Amino acid sequence: MNNPRDGKKGISQLLITGVRVGLIATIMVETLSVITFAQTTKPTIESTPTATKVVVTSDSLKHDKKSTERDTSIQTDSPAGPTISAAVKVEIQRHVNNLRREQLDDRASYIDYWLAAVAIVLTFFGIVIALAGYIGFGRFREIEAEGKKNVTATAGHVEDAERLVEQIKKDRDETNKIRQEMTAETVADDPEEAKQAATNVAETPTASLIDKAIAQAVFFQQQGKRDEAIEKWRAVVHIAEEIDNDQAARAWFSVGYLLENPEESISAYDRAISLKSDFVEAHNNQGNAKVKQGRYEEAIVDFDEAVRLKSDFVEAYNNRGIAKGRLGQYEDAIADFDEAIRLKSDFADAYYNRGIAKGKLGHPEDAITDYDESIQLKPDSAEAYYSRGSAKDSLSHYEDAIADYDEAIRLKPDYTDAYHNRGIAKSRLDHHEDAIADYDEAIRLKPDSADTYYNRGSQKRRLVLFGRSNTSFYTFKGRPV
Repeated sequence: MNNPRDGKKGISQLLITGVRVGLIATIMVETLSVITFAQTTKPTIESTPTATKVVVTSDSLKHDKKSTERDTSIQTDSPAGPTISAAVKVEIQRHVNNLRREQLDDRASYIDYWLAAVAIVLTFFGIVIALAGYIGFGRFREIEAEGKKNVTATAGHVEDAERLVEQIKKDRDETNKIRQEMTAETVADDPEEAKQAATNVAETPTASLIDKAIAQAVFFQQQGKRDEAIEKWRAVVHIAEEIDNDQAARAWFSVGYLLENPEESISAYDRAISLKSDFVEAHNNQGNAKVKQGRYEEAIVDFDEAVRLKSDFVEAYNNRGIAKGRLGQYEDAIADFDEAIRLKSDFADAYYNRGIAKGKLGHPEDAITDYDESIQLKPDSAEAYYSRGSAKDSLSHYEDAIADYDEAIRLKPDYTDAYHNRGIAKSRLDHHEDAIADYDEAIRLKPDSADTYYNRGSQKRRLVLFGRSNTSFYTFKGRPV
């Protein structure tokens, strides 16, 4: 960057340079005139053994009064001729020198006049050059300042453009994320991230209609407005179908996930798969919907396809194991749970399900080991505590079983089966009144449970034997039987 002091210093140097040019020119002209005059005026005295000749020559020598050429010579031709005394010679020489001096003075005055004029002119031109330099330098500084200003402005525009490009990229990434990754299932799995993504899209001016519809569907789903969310996903289907089949498939998948009717869900998953045949999540969820309908063989076919498309699809192995377990194929079910655990060693649900299968095969100790692992990985699983309590109950470990049922009820206060089974364990310990209290709560939560009524009646009958009777034993669903 230029320093203003450097600019002032440069101007001063230009002015000094101009003056110096004039002075140098004056000196050069003076020197030249002296040299020229010295070369044009040459006095000589020639002498010979017989005569002395004094010659004064001057180019255009002029007399001060007559202004005519003058050639003076005094010569002796022979020893016999007239002679001139030395005094006369000196006087003549003096007179000639005076004439020469007068002429030289005239010429010197004339030359000095013109040399002074030339010096003044050159000095003037030097000053003009300096002023021109000053003016030019000032204009240069203005141009430079304007240029810097333009460069700064341009740099600012470039920075603004770069920021705009970065913002566009960020907006595009956000919209691509919600378009390519967001489904109703991901909203349920990671609600906070889904909410943030939807918020980002809603605040993006360049978001498309599809992106905005997806964001609205996310908001409705998180607000518990299932029907409104389904309608938004259907709107996405209407916009995207035949334009973006992948997006339309994800929209149908979300519709299927939100629908509560298994048959309707299966239909939506079919539409998703028809648009995107390798949609592994749709195959998996379709299998789950069929399990709810008891269509286990068909569900296994869907899980097989999901595993074929994605060999490390942990959830598909676990779900296929459940379907096989429902068919009583416990060994095959355990094989699927083993694979799921191999792929994901901290998969708590797979340990739990494998414990169920082992319990069905009559291996309660092995089942308890799997339940222990599941609870360690997922300590808030009421179902795992309940199942471990049942396994301990089968081993006649009633006190330990009651402790597991207690924890299951603490985690899930409306856990009907836990109340029922805890009542059984208490009855085995002859805690009849406590058992009846658990049966009462189970019936309150599930008034159409015949087994619970039966077990409560059995406990009351025992109390009759001890002299404490209650007519509730003879009541089922509030009516005499």
